[in-house]
Amino acid sequence: MTQKIKLFCILDGDSFAFEVQLDADDSIAALKDAIKKKNEPQFDDIAAGKLNLFHVSVPDEGATINLANIESKELLTRATSEISEVFGSAPAKKTIHVIVQRPLQVTDRVSEAEFVQHVLSNITGTDQTLRSKTKTSTRRVYSITPASVRDWNDFLPLVRRMPLATEPQYTRPSFSLVRTFTTESDLQGIFRYDVGSVRGLPPFTDTRGSFRLTYGTPDLVCSREDNRLALFPIEMKRPVKLHLNDDTSYSVAYLAQGSSSQGPVGPLKQIFGYIRLNGFRYGVLSTYTQTWFIKRDSAHGDGILISPTIHFDRTNPTLLQCYLWLIRTVDSDTEWQPDIPDETSVEYMLSKEQPEDKATKRDSDFVPERGGGGKWKQGFRAYLTRSKTKKQATGSMQLERRTVPAFKDMRLITFGEGARTFRATWMGEDVVVKKADIWKQSPIVDELEHEATIYEELQMLQGHFVPELKLAGIMDGMEMVLVTEFTGSDLCNKHLDASDRDKIRGALSAIHDLGVLHGDIRPDNITARLDGQDSRFFFIDFGCSKFAKHNSALDREMGELEALLELMPWPEEAFSHNPTDDSFGPLPVQAGPNTNYPNERFLSY
Repeated sequence: MTQKIKLFCILDGDSFAFEVQLDADDSIAALKDAIKKKNEPQFDDIAAGKLNLFHVSVPDEGATINLANIESKELLTRATSEISEVFGSAPAKKTIHVIVQRPLQVTDRVSEAEFVQHVLSNITGTDQTLRSKTKTSTRRVYSITPASVRDWNDFLPLVRRMPLATEPQYTRPSFSLVRTFTTESDLQGIFRYDVGSVRGLPPFTDTRGSFRLTYGTPDLVCSREDNRLALFPIEMKRPVKLHLNDDTSYSVAYLAQGSSSQGPVGPLKQIFGYIRLNGFRYGVLSTYTQTWFIKRDSAHGDGILISPTIHFDRTNPTLLQCYLWLIRTVDSDTEWQPDIPDETSVEYMLSKEQPEDKATKRDSDFVPERGGGGKWKQGFRAYLTRSKTKKQATGSMQLERRTVPAFKDMRLITFGEGARTFRATWMGEDVVVKKADIWKQSPIVDELEHEATIYEELQMLQGHFVPELKLAGIMDGMEMVLVTEFTGSDLCNKHLDASDRDKIRGALSAIHDLGVLHGDIRPDNITARLDGQDSRFFFIDFGCSKFAKHNSALDREMGELEALLELMPWPEEAFSHNPTDDSFGPLPVQAGPNTNYPNERFLSY
């Protein structure tokens, strides 16, 4: 007797699934016939063979399902494939297996509105492994620190108000079929092809690569095709190097990271350097998956406004709509006159970005000021810059003076040869604070600085598989401080079921995907907390982490984790799994007169 296979199908954009039963050896062509018959008379005008079927695995929750929002999908193109070959002999229950899409109606011409309302498809990095930081480049860096960074609050309303013609008079745009990238150059090519498709609309611009400006060579430049006039520069970064959480504006992320060259700070300084030194008013910074539009906040000023994060799949407005608006705004700005500085001015501006060049002259006069309510002596900034220059061949770490809110209800967690570790409340959040004396614990200070660097490289994973880095820097010229979110108690004495173990493997795998070795796999370096009814796991303490040069090192560390998990106990029958059990107890309401630190002055990274 031939085995029957039950499949649940749904029309793209619908919320009600329907069932189709076929023999295991029936073909995909037979599946299309069955789907057409189930949907009479809706599909009477379509030949069954013209239906587009996508193999998916989506839980049936009764919600509307849109194909565009499904990342994992496979278009079934072979009519002769057997059902059991594609779906297996026992497809998952309570699951949508097939999304059905009518054949697209293609016309030769589209309107301007239809053109820019196209939502782009996602891209995937095939190898985003981080390289060693000793890699150098002979290209001069033209990075400039903006005087201020503020949110461009009216950007989206301005884009939405742009009039768009509705007459079908433009050639339908085409987009890159390549949706994977390995290098930044690959990413630039996809961006240029997809986002640059608006060159089909007036004012007929082109997005060029390796376009030489007066100062520097941005990754891409939007320019007029008719007279090759450059409109604005575009700087591309791989998503692994630059990523913001959905609820974080670029200005907040920038100010939180201070003068670090990693994360959101370095790329913004780089694109502003191209804007400022080449006399532009606007620019674009993008990872393709996320894009930011930049404007100098006043005529010939050094402050900037930066748009909200525009995701590749955003609607109202789309990324294409934002890009077209910027092109037309720049092209119609007849009052703007390029203010390109002369070489002397450029050298002066760039010299201010390298305070380490003057460190030696100031160090002879340096006298550390201990206590005194956080007062500063001239030369302290140079002292720290010089020490980093000695210890890193990749360049100095620039520091910036900032004032931050107090830490409250501080409670000591660990104290020994390493950093003192506290749990505290900071800005209303439950955090972990690590401290080391910069004079007495120099190796520990180096370790905390290294850990801050690792957190920046793992920016995409913060809040998911590693804690979110809140702050890192020098407090009152006395202590190196690293602040992260509190992610729950560690795995010591925890019972783990199969699902827990898979999540822990997945967390370390995500870290390895970014080329980082944790370097210290132990139960007390993995924490757990409850998120609704679901447990989440985090890896902490990256002071021993390294950048992996070979996959073999990553494989060995994954083997260490497997050995650890084999030793971890499984739940007993009556064991109540509660990963958020806080072994340290609740925070005290008031820990004493010396635990509420006054507002601290920081040199933040």
